[in-house]
Amino acid sequence: MKQLLFALLFYTGALQGFDTLHFFRPPPLFNEPRFEHKGLISTFTNISHGSTSCYNNSCGDTAPLSHFLGNKEMTVFHISEVVFDYCHNITDHIFVHAELPLRHLRFTTHTPDRIGCCGHTGSGDIGLGLGYTINYEDTEYIDFIDATAQLSSTWPTSSKAGPARCDLPLGYNGCTGMSLDVDSSVGIYDWLTFGAHGKILVLLPHHKQEIQDFVGAGLFTKADHMIFGFSFTFAYQYSHGLVQAVTAHGKFFSMHSINIVLDYDFATQSRPHGPTVGFTLQKIVGGKNVFLPTMKGGLAGVYMTWHF
Repeated sequence: MKQLLFALLFYTGALQGFDTLHFFRPPPLFNEPRFEHKGLISTFTNISHGSTSCYNNSCGDTAPLSHFLGNKEMTVFHISEVVFDYCHNITDHIFVHAELPLRHLRFTTHTPDRIGCCGHTGSGDIGLGLGYTINYEDTEYIDFIDATAQLSSTWPTSSKAGPARCDLPLGYNGCTGMSLDVDSSVGIYDWLTFGAHGKILVLLPHHKQEIQDFVGAGLFTKADHMIFGFSFTFAYQYSHGLVQAVTAHGKFFSMHSINIVLDYDFATQSRPHGPTVGFTLQKIVGGKNVFLPTMKGGLAGVYMTWHF
């Protein structure tokens, strides 16, 4: 007998995928370790938006964004993203992962006489990954220990940086990337979870470019169902990589950011996959050579499991 267990999940956490380490936006919240379950399928869509008129320069001081672009007019940077994500457990432990990001980047310049715009819209870099996950619950003093490792690649499907100062790349500027992500978590008291994340991304050279490396690391704590179905997640992340822009050739960025998630989960013991709704916030709190947009958004998705 074949049964389809179907559930709609409206997530509040902007889950981190592949094309995420950029100087112009804070990274989305990294993934918690994936569940062990053969045939588990998840598809979801994340939407977020942010804007800023400031950036942190090479000294870490906040300055008008016009200084980065080399003009005198007031300039505002806008970013909107839609990310489509698909993940499928082909065994209890092994899963495949695919992602397509879409981005709109725009600069608006304000003068006494007019408002000028410069920007473009398109896909980011498509990502494909293969991962291994394990959930360990045979513990005495804690609830569980979970861990996931994922090898992935990003493909240069996005447009590269153009000659104009405001023409930023929508992805990794035409480079193919290889990355390793490791996530772990520990649960205690039936409601409290602590976790860690690490990421190494290497961009393979094209033409006369050198190999570029990016790193990301983070910590999170989650109060799960602290009041009825409400959960709260707080995370800190550090990111480092190359500034891929005409105005900052050869410069590297470093970024400190936080993620806040408040969500409500409709799941019950009889129906463990229930809808979730909530709010997300991604904010840069420090760094060098980084734009300072605060990203707000949400995520909606579907989990499906086949039993034979």
